[in-house]
Amino acid sequence: MPRTSPTGTPLCLFIGVQAVRQASSRRSPLALNETNRGHNVADESLEFKEGDAIVHPTHGAGRIVAIEMWEVAGVERQYYSIELINDHGMLMIPVEQAEEAGLRHAISDPGTIYAVLNEEPHELDSDHRKRQARVSDQIRSGEAFEITEALRDLAWRERTDSLTERDQKLKSEAEDLIIGELALQPDLNRESAAEELHKHVTDAMDAHSPDGDDEQES
Repeated sequence: MPRTSPTGTPLCLFIGVQAVRQASSRRSPLALNETNRGHNVADESLEFKEGDAIVHPTHGAGRIVAIEMWEVAGVERQYYSIELINDHGMLMIPVEQAEEAGLRHAISDPGTIYAVLNEEPHELDSDHRKRQARVSDQIRSGEAFEITEALRDLAWRERTDSLTERDQKLKSEAEDLIIGELALQPDLNRESAAEELHKHVTDAMDAHSPDGDDEQES
């Protein structure tokens, strides 16, 4: 269910050129004419279609539930209406700003994420500022492989050394983004996606550790 305001109305985040605005469901799509009132606006040239699983670099994973004309702050635009997977309500992005916003298709094969976890971890910088700046950049990229690398390397540091409070927050952020993207798979939800990811992370860290190598050889 979408997150609601204190009055019980679902909240939407409208992303525009200048700022992110919040609007309640009292705003309704601006119909182009009587025949398409409340309906999607069909456009075969659009990169994303209704039903597409997508990822936004800041707000995470979701699914396009409609492509509609809305009037926000007196400006009429065509918007992608995105239902966010993390129960964060609806995200409204102008069609012409989708690329600038970093919107992308979600991965279709979870195996690609698990493969990154199984690659050799990178040793993160011992300087916490440099380490956290690098990891933060990876997470903010919105790219599944970059985020998974950040999670893998933080998990490895946690296994072999220690994480600061900020490191832990970045690790949780990376986990949450990956879980959301995995949860878009037909056979997964957030709970099962979290279980899958945690299992794969643990197995990967075991395999990378010297004890894990010894066990595999015996």
